[in-house]
Amino acid sequence: MSEQKLWLNLSEEDVQTLAALQAEMGLGGPDEVMHALIRQAHTRAAISCPACGHSAHLTAEDSARCDGCMSILQLSDQIWTIVTTRPTTA
Repeated sequence: MSEQKLWLNLSEEDVQTLAALQAEMGLGGPDEVMHALIRQAHTRAAISCPACGHSAHLTAEDSARCDGCMSILQLSDQIWTIVTTRPTTA
């Protein structure tokens, strides 16, 4: 995996917030804080299939499909619910 540099213009308030987060999270530097925040944002944005727990992929604004169990999900009141599942075969 190649690394890319990201340059940000931060206000003094942002710098203070970053330093406070670094201390609170016990991390070694601002870059570690940014990595942690990016991972957290990705985790929050990820869709987990309620049927099997695998990661589902967005297919439309409020629909998703799980490749693990083939369930079709729909977003309703900020909650992903199962609309249909693949029938099990014997």
